[in-house]
Amino acid sequence: MIKYLEQLKKHFTKRRVIPFIISFILTIIAFIVVIIKSFFPYHIYLGLSIYLLSWVGYIFPFISYLRKSVHGKNIKIKHFKKYIISITSILTFLILFYFIITLFPITNVKIVKDDIPLLENKLEKDTIYLTETLTSLDSSYNELIDSGLLNIEITDATPEKINELKALFAKVVDHIIILDQLTEEYKYFYQINYLKYPELNIKAFVIGYTSYIYKYKTTLDIAKKIGNNNFVEIQLNEVLPGLGISKTYMILKNKLYYPSTSIKINTGSQYLEYAKRRHKVDNQISELIERDLDIYYSFLWEIRSTSKIKLDGIFDTFEINTMEQWLPVQKRISSVIGDTEFKPNQNSMISIEEIQKLKLEPGDIIFQRRNWHMSNIGMPGFWTHAAIYLGTLDVLDEYFKQEAEELFGIDVSEYLKINYPKFYEDKLRVSEKGYNYTTIEGKAEGIIMLPLEVSANSDYLAVIRPKLSKKDKLKALTYTFDNYLKPYDYNFDFSTEDTLVCSELVYKAYIPSTDKEGLSYDLEKLAGRWILAPNDMVRAFDMNFGTSKEQNEFILFIDSYLDSDIIEYKGLEEFRESWKRPKYELMLE
Repeated sequence: MIKYLEQLKKHFTKRRVIPFIISFILTIIAFIVVIIKSFFPYHIYLGLSIYLLSWVGYIFPFISYLRKSVHGKNIKIKHFKKYIISITSILTFLILFYFIITLFPITNVKIVKDDIPLLENKLEKDTIYLTETLTSLDSSYNELIDSGLLNIEITDATPEKINELKALFAKVVDHIIILDQLTEEYKYFYQINYLKYPELNIKAFVIGYTSYIYKYKTTLDIAKKIGNNNFVEIQLNEVLPGLGISKTYMILKNKLYYPSTSIKINTGSQYLEYAKRRHKVDNQISELIERDLDIYYSFLWEIRSTSKIKLDGIFDTFEINTMEQWLPVQKRISSVIGDTEFKPNQNSMISIEEIQKLKLEPGDIIFQRRNWHMSNIGMPGFWTHAAIYLGTLDVLDEYFKQEAEELFGIDVSEYLKINYPKFYEDKLRVSEKGYNYTTIEGKAEGIIMLPLEVSANSDYLAVIRPKLSKKDKLKALTYTFDNYLKPYDYNFDFSTEDTLVCSELVYKAYIPSTDKEGLSYDLEKLAGRWILAPNDMVRAFDMNFGTSKEQNEFILFIDSYLDSDIIEYKGLEEFRESWKRPKYELMLE
């Protein structure tokens, strides 16, 4: 062994180490392409291609070494052919072994009881249970399709529609879980002695096979309806209500093309054909067999014509797994960046005393900028942060007194205490300096509340007030209560609902819906991600002002000067122009 390692070490000269270095660099490039979504929408294809190419450099030195060893020992070609034949035989055996294990898994579990009447009774009940489940699944699937939500785009999405989409899909998945349980139980059908009890063996197989193929038939139907709608796929891969599971759609779609899936479905259909010809079974099982065969032939045709779904599944899995590996690193980097500043004067321009003079109302939208903060790097434009003002519990109760009575039948604080106990408990707290928690916003820690004295302690500050009824404002704030303590979205993608950024919280809280008026903003697609930066909101205010699209009123704008500690309250026109300012502090001089 030591001798072999010495030879290997000797073989890896500087010339042969270069391919390793190049491959390592290519691997890093592949991950960067996927992470930052360069060359969108072809970033996944490019990233995966570069990643596969990188393996050439890893494998080449070993091939070179083995080839040199073979030539050094003067191994004849015929001997080399023997090795090839041996390797082929081993691979053939392994494939055959995989095929057998797939069809007849080894287990200690027994579905066969000594009491045959008991088994017959169980099969009868499970046949009825399966039939009822399929009927209910069809109903849930039709409800999902008829809703039209599988075709929804982010520009039309509201929190209500997204929640409805997830709830309807969760109902379908709930039925699929039942089918999975039946499949798992009856995949050991072969334990029932076919020679002694052929009808029972076939019945057990049909229950398992029907559950199995119906699961993938439903998955394929949903995949075809979704098509290339990445936004819907993202929603269906998030945590589903009532089930607490994620990546459900991706897993189901990918399993459509597993070799084991193809083996089970194709081989199972042959057994169904055999059972149909050779044995007489009861009406329920006969109907299931006919249904299964119909599904099989249509499924076989459709699966062949959906190669793009297969490729999309592979590429989506590559991208999601890459992002999962990167996001923890990105989170740590972003947390450090968010708290890092290179400021000559460590105090923000707007003092605590100045902030405490502000007269704000619940629902007001706050824009901020802190000079010299590294977090400015990741956010486009001059304005880099947004928050929503809530006020204290007493302020909320007083401001929404009539509206809360109409919507909830109780005041806001009591409603929060009953429906959002954690939010209510945190709202009662005061900071170490005795400040009340009066804003809600997205920070590195997630969706949190901060005292206004902390949130607005910045170098530039602006506030606008939505021109909405108090009732609509209260409905908007309810969205923020729902999303309190959700994680921060380090991927900066408005398509997701499980994580949020600062401007996304504002955008989704005020998005119009069927039961409330709201604020409309046009999202931008940047590197494949739908986003709306705080600066874009200020730009929209400027563009819409004085038109029929005007939806906010100006409240205040506090400007500051770099060469002194002076701040100045500016007017409407100066605020409208502020979004055009350079992104970086030095360019303002």
